[in-house]
Amino acid sequence: FSSIAPVINFSSEQIEFGKAKLRQLGLDLTMPIVAIFLRDSRYLRDLEKGRIDRSYHDFRNANIYNYVTAINWLLSNGYQVVRMGSAQENPLIVDKRGFVDYAFSGERSDLLDLLITKFSTFVIGTASGPTDLATTFGVPYLCTDHVPFLSVPLGAFDIYLPKKIVKRGTRIEKPFFQYISLTEGIWNGNTWRDRYDIEFVDNTSDEILNAVQEMVNRIVVGSKYTEAEQELHQRYRNSYWVYNKLNMPATPISTSFLVENMGLFFDSGT
Repeated sequence: FSSIAPVINFSSEQIEFGKAKLRQLGLDLTMPIVAIFLRDSRYLRDLEKGRIDRSYHDFRNANIYNYVTAINWLLSNGYQVVRMGSAQENPLIVDKRGFVDYAFSGERSDLLDLLITKFSTFVIGTASGPTDLATTFGVPYLCTDHVPFLSVPLGAFDIYLPKKIVKRGTRIEKPFFQYISLTEGIWNGNTWRDRYDIEFVDNTSDEILNAVQEMVNRIVVGSKYTEAEQELHQRYRNSYWVYNKLNMPATPISTSFLVENMGLFFDSGT
C-alpha cells in the first residue's frame, strides 16, 4: 500500500455525481475536505441483532465528542469536515460553516462513501473498514484512538495516535514497551482485560488536536521533521519497535504524543 499506486478508478459520471452531492450538502469544492470516521458499537449491534456478542471489539471504539476541538480548528483554518459512517450512535452538531454530519444526512450511499474519501485531502479516524478506503485510494490517513498499539496503518503518508493503556480499574498508566512483543489475543479487548489486566483510554482532545495539526503540517504544508524529531523517531524504531514481532513500520507515530510520553516507550536502560 505504501509503495504501489492506487488502481481503483471512477468514471467521469461517478465523479460528477459525487461533486453534485457534495454541493447539495453545502460543501465548497474549491476548499479542502477532511473526512472523519469513528468506530462505535452500533454497526455490529444492528448487523448482528444480538445474535453474536461483539463486545470484544469495544476497545476499538472512540468518542466523537473528543474530536470537536480538532474539527473546529480545521474549520477555522480553511478546511471542511465531513463526518462519515453508515450506522453511528449519535449525531454531532458543530455550529460552523463547512461541517457536514453526512452520517445523519439522509444522503448516504455506498458510492458517495467511496467518493468522499477519494476527494479528501486526508482522513481522520479509527482503524476500520471505512478508513481502510483511504489506504486503498492512497489518501493520507491520521489513525487516531488506535488499538492495538502493536500494529500500525500501512499507507505511505499516514500518522498514528495510539490509545494509552492503564491497569484495569485504575488510572495507572502501563508502559507500551512491556507489551510490545505480544502476539496472542491482541485483537480481542477481553483478552487485554482478562489476561493482561489492561484497559484502553481514549485519546484526549489535546492529543487529537496536536496530531491533526502535525498531519496538516507534514502532509499539506510539507514541513520536515527537525533533527531532534528525526532522532527521536529513530530511537522509537530502534529501541522500542525492534521488539515487536511484526514488520518494522514505516508509519510514524504522532510526534507530540511520543515527546510527551517517552516513559511509555523507553525504559531507563534504553
